[in-house]
Amino acid sequence: MIAVGDPLQIEPVVTIHDKTIEFLKNYYKQSAFIASKTTSVQSLADAANNYIGIRELDGTNFYVGSPLLVHGRCQKRIFDIANIIAYNETMIYNTVDREESVCAWIDVKGQSQNKHFVLEQAKRILPIIKNKFIASWNKNGKAEIPSLFIISPFRNVKAGLASYYRDNDFLYHNICENNDVECKQNIKDWIRDNIGTIHTFQGKEADTVIICLGVDSGEKKMEQ
Repeated sequence: MIAVGDPLQIEPVVTIHDKTIEFLKNYYKQSAFIASKTTSVQSLADAANNYIGIRELDGTNFYVGSPLLVHGRCQKRIFDIANIIAYNETMIYNTVDREESVCAWIDVKGQSQNKHFVLEQAKRILPIIKNKFIASWNKNGKAEIPSLFIISPFRNVKAGLASYYRDNDFLYHNICENNDVECKQNIKDWIRDNIGTIHTFQGKEADTVIICLGVDSGEKKMEQ
């Protein structure tokens, strides 16, 4: 088996109760590392690797197997942020630069609903979605959907965004003419497949990615 991944990016999703994990650890006489919720398949593979790389984060050494240092996905500004905060500036930038690429940080204040979802943030994203649909359809026809992801760390933010765009006419207005059923269905398909949590889009890429953090204006901000 070959395990390819980055144990520092996203922790494993474990739904087993802590008491069950503790019971299995004791029953099979396993170490705390093996039984930890934060230990991924990648971490286990790295521990067994004959070739070791070391990554330092906040003064702590993380031992990884054969690290992949050449990055060819994100544009330079996002690459630089990740390279500084998580990789000790050891990654090599190999993405093809796009002159039209934009990285913007948008501060949208509002009160959260259902813990994290902020309606004002959904409204701020709306014109970006509309413009992407119009540009894509003008270029490729209405059978195409734009290369656009909306990602959030929180499932209730994802659910709130999807519900807001799906159940209201705001997104369809000025895009779908004469109550075009096929047009509306294409938009609904995009909502279903392109709004999700970070885990949903791990390993995927799009021309435009919006990260909506949600939460109250008193706590954190929304980033694009």
